[in-house]
Formats: sequence, C-alpha cells, structure tokens
Amino acid sequence: MTETKGLNAELFIDGVERIGFGRGVVRIDFYGLSSTLFGEDKQPLPEFRQRLVMSPEGFLDTLAAMQGLATKLQEAGMMPRRAPPAPQPPTMARDSASGAGAQSSGVIAPGRIIAPKSSH
Repeated sequence: MTETKGLNAELFIDGVERIGFGRGVVRIDFYGLSSTLFGEDKQPLPEFRQRLVMSPEGFLDTLAAMQGLATKLQEAGMMPRRAPPAPQPPTMARDSASGAGAQSSGVIAPGRIIAPKSSH
C-alpha cells in the first residue's frame, strides 16, 4: 500500500457506534469519547468521529482479518476470551445512518441487531 499525503493516516476511536447496511454498502460509524462533553455522571460522552463505507465483500474480508487477529491475541494471552453475547431477536427500524430514509435497512447497534425489512 502507498501512503497518501494530505490525509490523516491514523484515526483513534473508542469503538463502533453503529453498523448499518443499506443501498448495497456497509456503513460503520466510529465514536470517540469527548474531551469537552460530560454526562451527569461526569464521564465523557461518546461523539461521532468518522464513517467507513465499504462493500459487503470488503466488510466480510475485514471481519475475517479482525477475527484472525483476535484469535492470535487470545492465544498469546494478550486479550481475554469473552463469552459470545446472547442472541437478540431482530427488530425493525429505519437506518438513519445511511441518510437514505426511503427504506429500512439492517443496522447493528451496540447490544441489538436491526434486520432489514423483507421485500415481500
């Protein structure tokens, strides 16, 4: 890969706020903890940092690479093994992250999965 001049080469994030699928692409919204906004509990609030848009194939390739790295880190004792989360039943909602609005699409948000509407 070549380095692109003029663009931020690195982006630090605290996590993924939302993952959505709509109009044929996967959209991943990243968040960071604010240095200026705090909740009532005095903890930093999450704020949107950047959106990554990729093809479904690119998403699956990225997921496989991340899973492979996680396995290696666990085997090396550098990352604790976690039990998989309990399955959640799909619910329906509009994907506001895509800006589309005409149709609902699949959205994965922390703690829940929102499935796409059936086309029947």
